Amino acid sequence: MLVLMLSLFVAAGTEVTVVRELHSEVLCPSGRSVKVVHHYGDLRISGSASEKAKMDAIIRVTGRDKRSATELADKIDIGIVTRDETLFVVTSYPRHIQPCPVLSYEVDVRLVVPEGASLVAHNAFGGLMVSGVKGGCRLANRFGDVGLDRCQNCDVVSRYGDVWVWANTGFLLVDNRFGNVFLDEVTDRVRVENRYGNVKGTGLDGIVYLDNRFGDVRTRHSRGSLTVANHYGDISAWVEDSALTDLDVMSELGRVELNLARMVPYQLGGRTVQGLIRSTLPLQVDEQGCRVHGFSGHGGARVHLSGTWTDFFIQSEPIENADGNERR
Repeated sequence: MLVLMLSLFVAAGTEVTVVRELHSEVLCPSGRSVKVVHHYGDLRISGSASEKAKMDAIIRVTGRDKRSATELADKIDIGIVTRDETLFVVTSYPRHIQPCPVLSYEVDVRLVVPEGASLVAHNAFGGLMVSGVKGGCRLANRFGDVGLDRCQNCDVVSRYGDVWVWANTGFLLVDNRFGNVFLDEVTDRVRVENRYGNVKGTGLDGIVYLDNRFGDVRTRHSRGSLTVANHYGDISAWVEDSALTDLDVMSELGRVELNLARMVPYQLGGRTVQGLIRSTLPLQVDEQGCRVHGFSGHGGARVHLSGTWTDFFIQSEPIENADGNERR
């Protein structure tokens, strides 16, 4: 391991910052498992065609006492070892850190692994970003955001942060608390459970299930089969792609806005309990405003609505102004 000690001292009143860099490169044949345990800093992992794993880390320690900051920077380490066909990357801190006024530290790690590796990564108090890993990912993070870009077969558990997913294939499982979930061009099998935040999906395709509580859900350009269940929040959904086969919307204690695009066929039915259904389209709504059914064209998406203490508003797709913003 190549260790570079950059004795950088940045004056900020009586504070100094010590920066230390770590670099390492080891063989990691394709198909090998990689397990990463990190905390107190950002963790970025990317897949490559190489059969080598490369690690670059920056350790920063800031404090009022130069000697204490330097000693702590020297004791923070990142171990890379291989055991039983698994590559372990672990950030370690000294067990006992001497108290120092205004002492703070962070370790940012960039790791490159073979794209076919099976990845397990845990982080806390920092962001976790993974891109281009095709061998499967199991990610867990606390107090930081999680990002997935062009990965395959991923399981994400997050607490106190947002989850962003772009162009994931295979299966995707997301269990998030106290944050938002953003999905963009995610395909195949998707299940999201979110609490205390919003969910936004664009270009979802496959068998998709979104379950949210205490926040809003918004979907656009969906294809395949989509189920949206929301409790204590609003739903905004669109039927605008003929490749959408099923849309099931379930709401409790919220408001649902359903937008049906012109020239896109559909078959619609639904009911609400202790709520009201309104429509600007030629659908059949009963006198109490509790049931609705109708269709447009031949075939198309099967749309089912179900609500409790929920109002539904059904309309044609909103008109967009010149700036691309929706206008009602």
